[in-house]
Amino acid sequence: MMAQLASGYYTWTFFPTRNAPGIPARFDLSALPGKTVSYFISEQGPSKFMPGDNFAKLISQIQAAASTWNNVASSDLRVAFGGLSSVGSATQSLPGIDVVFDDDMPPGLEAYTRPVFGANANGFVPIQRAAIHLRSDLTVKQQASYTASYFLTVVHEFGHALGLQHSLSSGVMSTWTRATTKARPLSDDDVAGLAFLYPAAGFSDATGAITGRVAQSGTGVNMASVVALSTTTGKAVSALSNPDGTFRIAGVTPGQYYVYARPLPLALG
Repeated sequence: MMAQLASGYYTWTFFPTRNAPGIPARFDLSALPGKTVSYFISEQGPSKFMPGDNFAKLISQIQAAASTWNNVASSDLRVAFGGLSSVGSATQSLPGIDVVFDDDMPPGLEAYTRPVFGANANGFVPIQRAAIHLRSDLTVKQQASYTASYFLTVVHEFGHALGLQHSLSSGVMSTWTRATTKARPLSDDDVAGLAFLYPAAGFSDATGAITGRVAQSGTGVNMASVVALSTTTGKAVSALSNPDGTFRIAGVTPGQYYVYARPLPLALG
């Protein structure tokens, strides 16, 4: 079963059996030239723009949002613009990301991302393709591409496309609160999440991990949000517990932490 409503730095996660630890989903770096995943923007751009906005400006903002994930030095994955693409054209031969525009959005959502997964291989489930859906009519929720809110939404959706799920730690992957800005779009939780999926050389040497188990009356608690909060910086990194209640928060820098758990809330999109 796949956990579609995870919260953490949490990844798209598959559980091979009821009690087994989750297997993360990510792009297979060995299948990507230069460990770089390309994204393609549909040439059938939005149908309506806010005043002062246009397709060229939108493309530049999407490119800037995608490149945000290239600033994670502890990650080996890089993201590159592959060009414009035609809806319905031949599928790209390599794994990648497609940015498309439509208005078939679930209630309350400004955008959503839909990955396509392959078969489990070498301890992870490969992402074969991911489609980022943005609104075609940008006037519906007054989504001007040059605003900080739209920029952070696109950064968030690229995070989903790369393998990250929602978080409770106020990063760009959070749907609850965000302590991030256009100038500093990624939190420590976002950085740790990407590095967990695509660790660069030396990542494990420079950081540590906090492990434990969440239990209630002796029974392990599945999908609890476990947060490690630095006692000196106040920065938070989090993870999701396994079916048996065990958890592992990787990517934490040396120091002292408060660790607390809370139940997983209902997803907001």
